[in-house]
Amino acid sequence: MTSNMCETDNTRYNSEKINKSRRRNNRKTNKIETNKIEVTYEYMLHEQDYNKKYEMTSNMCKTDNTPCNSEKINKSRRRRDNRKRNKIETNKIETNKIDVTYEYMLHEQDYNKKYEIIIHEYGSILNAILNSNGCHYVQLMLDNISNNDAYKLMQEIHGNVQIIIKSLYGNYVIQKMINVLPPSMCLFMIDEIYDDIFEIVCNKYGCRVVLRLVEHLTYELKASAMFEKILQKPIMMCNHLYGHYFIEGIIEHGLTIHKEMIINAIYIYITEIINEKKNIIHIHYVSIIEYILMYCKAIEKEKLVKLMKDNIEIIQNILRKDKFIIRYLNSIN
Repeated sequence: MTSNMCETDNTRYNSEKINKSRRRNNRKTNKIETNKIEVTYEYMLHEQDYNKKYEMTSNMCKTDNTPCNSEKINKSRRRRDNRKRNKIETNKIETNKIDVTYEYMLHEQDYNKKYEIIIHEYGSILNAILNSNGCHYVQLMLDNISNNDAYKLMQEIHGNVQIIIKSLYGNYVIQKMINVLPPSMCLFMIDEIYDDIFEIVCNKYGCRVVLRLVEHLTYELKASAMFEKILQKPIMMCNHLYGHYFIEGIIEHGLTIHKEMIINAIYIYITEIINEKKNIIHIHYVSIIEYILMYCKAIEKEKLVKLMKDNIEIIQNILRKDKFIIRYLNSIN
Protein backbone atom coordinates (compact mmCIF):
# COMPACT_ATOMS: atom_id res chain seq x y z
CA MET A 1 0.00 0.00 0.00
CA THR A 2 2.88 2.35 0.85
CA SER A 3 4.54 1.67 -2.47
CA ASN A 4 1.28 2.39 -4.28
CA MET A 5 0.96 5.74 -2.47
CA CYS A 6 4.54 6.67 -3.43
CA GLU A 7 3.82 5.82 -7.05
CA THR A 8 0.71 8.01 -7.09
CA ASP A 9 2.65 10.88 -5.51
CA ASN A 10 5.39 10.57 -8.12
CA THR A 11 2.88 10.58 -10.95
CA ARG A 12 1.20 13.67 -9.50
CA TYR A 13 4.54 15.43 -9.18
CA ASN A 14 5.52 14.51 -12.73
CA SER A 15 2.16 15.64 -14.14
CA GLU A 16 2.40 18.99 -12.30
CA LYS A 17 5.93 19.45 -13.64
CA ILE A 18 4.78 18.70 -17.15
CA ASN A 19 1.83 21.10 -16.85
CA LYS A 20 4.14 23.89 -15.59
CA SER A 21 6.51 23.40 -18.52
CA ARG A 22 3.55 23.39 -20.92
CA ARG A 23 2.20 26.61 -19.46
CA ARG A 24 5.67 28.19 -19.71
CA ASN A 25 5.98 27.12 -23.35
CA ASN A 26 2.48 28.39 -24.10
CA ARG A 27 3.33 31.79 -22.64
CA LYS A 28 6.46 32.00 -24.77
CA THR A 29 4.63 30.95 -27.91
CA ASN A 30 1.81 33.42 -27.16
CA LYS A 31 4.36 36.24 -26.79
CA ILE A 32 6.02 35.27 -30.06
CA GLU A 33 2.65 35.03 -31.84
CA THR A 34 1.51 38.36 -30.37
CA ASN A 35 4.67 40.11 -31.56
CA LYS A 36 4.31 38.47 -34.94
CA ILE A 37 0.66 39.55 -35.21
CA GLU A 38 1.51 43.14 -34.20
CA VAL A 39 4.32 43.41 -36.75
CA THR A 40 2.11 41.92 -39.46
CA TYR A 41 -0.79 44.21 -38.55
CA GLU A 42 1.44 47.30 -38.74
CA TYR A 43 2.69 46.20 -42.17
CA MET A 44 -0.85 45.50 -43.42
CA LEU A 45 -2.07 48.82 -42.01
CA HIS A 46 0.37 50.91 -44.04
CA GLU A 47 0.59 48.70 -47.15
CA GLN A 48 -1.62 49.94 -50.01
CA ASP A 49 -1.10 47.14 -52.55
CA TYR A 50 -3.87 44.53 -52.32
CA ASN A 51 -1.80 41.71 -53.89
CA LYS A 52 0.95 42.03 -51.30
CA LYS A 53 -1.60 41.89 -48.51
CA TYR A 54 -3.17 38.80 -50.06
CA GLU A 55 0.19 37.00 -50.41
CA MET A 56 1.17 37.80 -46.85
CA THR A 57 -2.13 36.48 -45.49
CA SER A 58 -1.86 33.22 -47.43
CA ASN A 59 1.81 32.73 -46.38
CA MET A 60 0.90 33.21 -42.75
CA CYS A 61 -1.76 30.55 -42.99
CA LYS A 62 0.71 28.11 -44.58
CA THR A 63 3.51 28.67 -42.07
CA ASP A 64 1.23 28.50 -39.05
CA ASN A 65 -0.43 25.31 -40.27
CA THR A 66 -3.72 26.56 -38.90
CA PRO A 67 -7.07 26.48 -40.65
CA CYS A 68 -7.57 30.01 -41.98
CA ASN A 69 -10.08 31.37 -44.39
CA SER A 70 -7.83 33.98 -46.07
CA GLU A 71 -10.48 35.01 -48.55
CA LYS A 72 -12.88 35.83 -45.73
CA ILE A 73 -10.23 37.90 -43.92
CA ASN A 74 -9.34 39.75 -47.10
CA LYS A 75 -12.99 40.50 -47.78
CA SER A 76 -13.51 42.01 -44.34
CA ARG A 77 -10.32 44.04 -44.68
CA ARG A 78 -11.29 45.21 -48.16
CA ARG A 79 -14.69 46.19 -46.79
CA ARG A 80 -13.08 48.15 -43.98
CA ASP A 81 -10.64 49.87 -46.35
CA ASN A 82 -13.50 50.77 -48.70
CA ARG A 83 -15.46 52.30 -45.83
CA LYS A 84 -12.48 54.45 -44.87
CA ARG A 85 -11.90 55.46 -48.49
CA ASN A 86 -15.57 56.34 -49.00
CA LYS A 87 -15.60 58.38 -45.80
CA ILE A 88 -12.53 60.34 -46.92
CA GLU A 89 -14.04 60.92 -50.36
CA THR A 90 -17.38 62.12 -48.95
CA ASN A 91 -15.55 64.48 -46.58
CA LYS A 92 -13.58 65.85 -49.54
CA ILE A 93 -16.77 66.36 -51.55
CA GLU A 94 -18.48 68.15 -48.64
CA THR A 95 -15.39 70.32 -48.04
CA ASN A 96 -15.20 71.25 -51.73
CA LYS A 97 -18.93 72.02 -51.74
CA ILE A 98 -18.53 74.28 -48.68
CA ASP A 99 -15.53 76.05 -50.26
CA VAL A 100 -17.38 76.63 -53.55
CA THR A 101 -20.48 77.96 -51.73
CA TYR A 102 -18.34 80.23 -49.54
CA GLU A 103 -16.48 81.62 -52.58
CA TYR A 104 -19.77 82.29 -54.36
CA MET A 105 -21.25 84.03 -51.30
CA LEU A 106 -18.07 86.05 -50.88
CA HIS A 107 -18.24 87.58 -54.37
CA GLU A 108 -22.03 87.68 -54.88
CA GLN A 109 -23.51 91.14 -54.29
CA ASP A 110 -27.21 90.33 -54.68
CA TYR A 111 -28.82 89.77 -51.27
CA ASN A 112 -31.75 87.78 -52.67
CA LYS A 113 -29.47 85.21 -54.34
CA LYS A 114 -27.51 84.75 -51.11
CA TYR A 115 -30.77 84.35 -49.20
CA GLU A 116 -32.05 81.71 -51.66
CA ILE A 117 -28.84 79.67 -51.32
CA ILE A 118 -29.07 79.67 -47.52
CA ILE A 119 -32.75 78.66 -47.54
CA HIS A 120 -32.00 75.90 -50.06
CA GLU A 121 -29.10 74.54 -47.97
CA TYR A 122 -30.52 74.85 -44.43
CA GLY A 123 -34.29 75.34 -44.74
CA SER A 124 -34.43 78.48 -42.60
CA ILE A 125 -32.26 81.38 -41.49
CA LEU A 126 -32.31 80.19 -37.85
CA ASN A 127 -30.96 76.76 -38.82
CA ALA A 128 -28.19 78.41 -40.83
CA ILE A 129 -27.26 80.76 -37.97
CA LEU A 130 -26.89 77.84 -35.54
CA ASN A 131 -24.78 75.82 -38.02
CA SER A 132 -20.97 75.89 -38.10
CA ASN A 133 -20.86 76.68 -41.84
CA GLY A 134 -24.23 78.40 -42.17
CA CYS A 135 -23.27 81.14 -39.70
CA HIS A 136 -20.47 82.19 -42.08
CA TYR A 137 -22.92 82.41 -44.98
CA VAL A 138 -25.33 84.56 -42.96
CA GLN A 139 -22.48 86.88 -41.97
CA LEU A 140 -21.56 87.27 -45.65
CA MET A 141 -25.21 87.94 -46.44
CA LEU A 142 -25.16 90.84 -43.94
CA ASP A 143 -22.52 92.70 -45.98
CA ASN A 144 -24.10 95.65 -47.81
CA ILE A 145 -27.59 94.68 -46.57
CA SER A 146 -30.36 97.25 -47.02
CA ASN A 147 -32.59 98.38 -44.17
CA ASN A 148 -35.65 96.66 -45.69
CA ASP A 149 -33.82 93.34 -45.99
CA ALA A 150 -32.43 93.75 -42.47
CA TYR A 151 -35.94 94.30 -41.14
CA LYS A 152 -37.13 91.05 -42.80
CA LEU A 153 -34.13 89.21 -41.35
CA MET A 154 -34.90 90.52 -37.85
CA GLN A 155 -38.46 89.23 -38.14
CA GLU A 156 -37.13 85.73 -38.86
CA ILE A 157 -34.95 85.61 -35.74
CA HIS A 158 -37.41 87.47 -33.49
CA GLY A 159 -38.06 85.48 -30.31
CA ASN A 160 -34.86 83.40 -30.68
CA VAL A 161 -32.23 86.03 -29.85
CA GLN A 162 -31.23 84.41 -26.53
CA ILE A 163 -30.79 81.01 -28.17
CA ILE A 164 -28.62 82.56 -30.90
CA ILE A 165 -26.53 84.58 -28.43
CA LYS A 166 -25.74 81.49 -26.32
CA SER A 167 -24.84 79.46 -29.42
CA LEU A 168 -21.21 78.71 -30.26
CA TYR A 169 -21.83 79.83 -33.86
CA GLY A 170 -24.88 82.09 -33.60
CA ASN A 171 -23.23 84.69 -31.36
CA TYR A 172 -20.98 85.72 -34.26
CA VAL A 173 -24.02 86.53 -36.40
CA ILE A 174 -25.51 88.74 -33.67
CA GLN A 175 -22.17 90.53 -33.28
CA LYS A 176 -22.03 91.12 -37.02
CA MET A 177 -25.58 92.50 -37.00
CA ILE A 178 -24.68 94.96 -34.24
CA ASN A 179 -21.57 96.02 -36.18
CA VAL A 180 -23.24 96.62 -39.56
CA LEU A 181 -26.84 97.63 -38.77
CA PRO A 182 -27.96 101.04 -37.49
CA PRO A 183 -28.22 101.15 -33.66
CA SER A 184 -31.97 101.78 -33.79
CA MET A 185 -32.50 98.45 -35.61
CA CYS A 186 -30.69 96.47 -32.90
CA LEU A 187 -32.90 97.62 -30.01
CA PHE A 188 -35.17 94.58 -30.41
CA MET A 189 -32.28 92.45 -29.07
CA ILE A 190 -32.27 94.47 -25.82
CA ASP A 191 -36.02 93.87 -25.41
CA GLU A 192 -35.45 90.10 -25.60
CA ILE A 193 -32.44 89.87 -23.26
CA TYR A 194 -33.28 92.59 -20.69
CA ASP A 195 -35.00 90.29 -18.17
CA ASP A 196 -32.17 87.70 -18.27
CA ILE A 197 -29.29 90.12 -18.77
CA PHE A 198 -27.22 88.80 -15.83
CA GLU A 199 -27.33 85.30 -17.31
CA ILE A 200 -26.35 86.67 -20.73
CA VAL A 201 -23.48 88.90 -19.56
CA CYS A 202 -22.01 86.04 -17.48
CA ASN A 203 -22.24 83.61 -20.40
CA LYS A 204 -19.13 82.61 -22.35
CA TYR A 205 -20.63 83.79 -25.65
CA GLY A 206 -23.17 86.27 -24.33
CA CYS A 207 -20.50 88.55 -22.86
CA ARG A 208 -19.15 89.13 -26.39
CA VAL A 209 -22.55 90.30 -27.64
CA VAL A 210 -23.01 92.63 -24.66
CA LEU A 211 -19.56 94.09 -25.39
CA ARG A 212 -20.65 94.87 -28.96
CA LEU A 213 -23.76 96.56 -27.56
CA VAL A 214 -21.56 98.67 -25.27
CA GLU A 215 -19.40 99.70 -28.23
CA HIS A 216 -22.26 100.63 -30.60
CA LEU A 217 -25.38 101.36 -28.51
CA THR A 218 -23.98 103.26 -25.53
CA TYR A 219 -26.02 106.41 -26.22
CA GLU A 220 -29.33 104.58 -26.78
CA LEU A 221 -31.70 104.97 -23.82
CA LYS A 222 -32.72 101.29 -23.73
CA ALA A 223 -29.11 100.16 -23.79
CA SER A 224 -28.12 102.68 -21.13
CA ALA A 225 -30.92 101.45 -18.84
CA MET A 226 -29.77 97.86 -19.34
CA PHE A 227 -26.16 98.76 -18.50
CA GLU A 228 -27.30 100.53 -15.31
CA LYS A 229 -29.20 97.38 -14.32
CA ILE A 230 -26.01 95.31 -14.69
CA LEU A 231 -23.95 97.87 -12.75
CA GLN A 232 -26.25 97.49 -9.76
CA LYS A 233 -24.04 94.46 -8.97
CA PRO A 234 -20.55 95.77 -9.85
CA ILE A 235 -18.66 93.52 -7.42
CA MET A 236 -20.29 90.40 -8.86
CA MET A 237 -19.37 91.53 -12.37
CA CYS A 238 -15.77 92.34 -11.40
CA ASN A 239 -15.28 88.92 -9.82
CA HIS A 240 -16.89 86.93 -12.65
CA LEU A 241 -14.78 85.14 -15.26
CA TYR A 242 -16.77 86.65 -18.16
CA GLY A 243 -18.63 89.49 -16.46
CA HIS A 244 -15.47 91.54 -15.88
CA TYR A 245 -15.12 92.01 -19.65
CA PHE A 246 -18.35 94.04 -19.56
CA ILE A 247 -16.86 96.28 -16.82
CA GLU A 248 -13.75 96.86 -18.95
CA GLY A 249 -15.92 97.63 -22.00
CA ILE A 250 -17.91 100.23 -20.05
CA ILE A 251 -14.70 101.89 -18.84
CA GLU A 252 -13.44 102.13 -22.43
CA HIS A 253 -16.67 103.02 -24.29
CA GLY A 254 -19.33 103.84 -21.68
CA LEU A 255 -20.93 106.98 -20.34
CA THR A 256 -19.38 109.02 -17.53
CA ILE A 257 -22.17 108.10 -15.13
CA HIS A 258 -21.52 104.40 -15.69
CA LYS A 259 -17.77 104.84 -15.24
CA GLU A 260 -18.36 106.62 -11.92
CA MET A 261 -20.42 103.67 -10.66
CA ILE A 262 -17.53 101.33 -11.40
CA ILE A 263 -14.85 103.63 -9.95
CA ASN A 264 -16.85 104.02 -6.71
CA ALA A 265 -17.12 100.22 -6.39
CA ILE A 266 -13.36 99.82 -6.98
CA TYR A 267 -12.65 102.64 -4.48
CA ILE A 268 -14.62 100.82 -1.77
CA TYR A 269 -12.87 97.53 -2.60
CA ILE A 270 -9.36 99.07 -2.42
CA THR A 271 -10.26 100.84 0.85
CA GLU A 272 -11.28 97.52 2.39
CA ILE A 273 -8.01 95.92 1.28
CA ILE A 274 -5.97 98.75 2.77
CA ASN A 275 -7.89 98.76 6.08
CA GLU A 276 -7.76 94.99 6.49
CA LYS A 277 -4.09 94.93 5.35
CA LYS A 278 -4.64 92.15 2.84
CA ASN A 279 -1.70 91.02 0.70
CA ILE A 280 -3.69 89.81 -2.28
CA ILE A 281 -6.08 91.27 -4.83
CA HIS A 282 -8.32 89.53 -7.35
CA ILE A 283 -6.63 89.40 -10.76
CA HIS A 284 -9.73 90.82 -12.51
CA TYR A 285 -9.56 93.95 -10.33
CA VAL A 286 -5.96 94.52 -11.45
CA SER A 287 -7.09 94.48 -15.09
CA ILE A 288 -10.02 96.81 -14.32
CA ILE A 289 -7.75 99.31 -12.48
CA GLU A 290 -5.44 99.33 -15.51
CA TYR A 291 -8.41 100.15 -17.75
CA ILE A 292 -9.44 102.97 -15.40
CA LEU A 293 -5.95 104.48 -15.50
CA MET A 294 -5.77 104.17 -19.31
CA TYR A 295 -9.24 105.26 -20.46
CA CYS A 296 -10.84 107.42 -17.74
CA LYS A 297 -10.36 111.17 -17.56
CA ALA A 298 -8.23 112.69 -14.80
CA ILE A 299 -11.31 114.08 -13.01
CA GLU A 300 -13.06 110.69 -13.08
CA LYS A 301 -10.16 108.72 -11.61
CA GLU A 302 -8.74 111.43 -9.32
CA LYS A 303 -10.26 110.02 -6.10
CA LEU A 304 -9.08 106.45 -6.78
CA VAL A 305 -5.58 107.52 -7.83
CA LYS A 306 -5.20 109.67 -4.67
CA LEU A 307 -6.21 106.72 -2.48
CA MET A 308 -3.62 104.44 -4.06
CA LYS A 309 -0.96 107.15 -4.09
CA ASP A 310 -1.42 107.84 -0.35
CA ASN A 311 -1.04 104.11 0.37
CA ILE A 312 1.65 103.40 -2.21
CA GLU A 313 3.60 100.98 0.00
CA ILE A 314 0.58 98.73 0.57
CA ILE A 315 -0.35 98.92 -3.12
CA GLN A 316 3.22 97.99 -4.09
CA ASN A 317 3.09 94.92 -1.84
CA ILE A 318 -0.26 93.86 -3.29
CA LEU A 319 0.66 94.57 -6.94
CA ARG A 320 4.21 93.25 -6.95
CA LYS A 321 3.89 91.72 -10.42
CA ASP A 322 1.93 94.54 -12.06
CA LYS A 323 4.47 97.14 -13.10
CA PHE A 324 2.08 99.33 -15.10
CA ILE A 325 0.01 100.54 -12.10
CA ILE A 326 3.11 101.10 -9.90
CA ARG A 327 4.85 102.99 -12.70
CA TYR A 328 1.77 105.14 -13.25
CA LEU A 329 1.46 106.01 -9.56
CA ASN A 330 5.17 106.85 -9.28
CA SER A 331 4.93 109.16 -12.30
CA ILE A 332 2.32 111.35 -10.58
CA ASN A 333 3.71 114.29 -8.63
